[in-house]
This record gives sequence, C-alpha cells and structure tokens, in this order.
Amino acid sequence: MGILEVSPSAISAPAAEASQPVAISALAAGLAHELNNCLTPITLLAQHMLERPDLDSSTHAQLASVLEMARRGRQLVQRALAC
Repeated sequence: MGILEVSPSAISAPAAEASQPVAISALAAGLAHELNNCLTPITLLAQHMLERPDLDSSTHAQLASVLEMARRGRQLVQRALAC
C-alpha cells in the first residue's frame, strides 16, 4: 500500500465503533416504548378499578399496590432514557 492508500478495515472499524452508541440508544428507546405499552393498560385499569365504590379494603390495597408498581416502572423507564 502506498502512502495515500487506506485499507477498508481501517475505515469501517471506527465507523462501526461510532455507531454502537447510536444503536444502543435506539435499542433503549425501543425497549422503553414497549415497556410503556405494557404499563399503560395496567395503570389505566388499576385507576379505573380504584374508582369503584364497592371495593373491599383488601382489593383496594392490592390495586393501589399495582398502580404504585406501574408508576415506579414508568419512572425507571424515564430515568433509563435520561442517561
């Protein structure tokens, strides 16, 4: 190889390394979206059920726990995306 010649691997390796953070970020965003898709109906159903006046205290406590865990899940997703 002459002075001005560059091997293809010398160009492609840095390009692949540079694209890794972008790929990881896209994967994290996709995962966060899917987790939120799972948490949304759980949150909505728990909120809806908690509005029922005929709930016994045990069921109310269980639904409140489910709602709190769904909210914590959302917070974790938001914190992970902020990194």
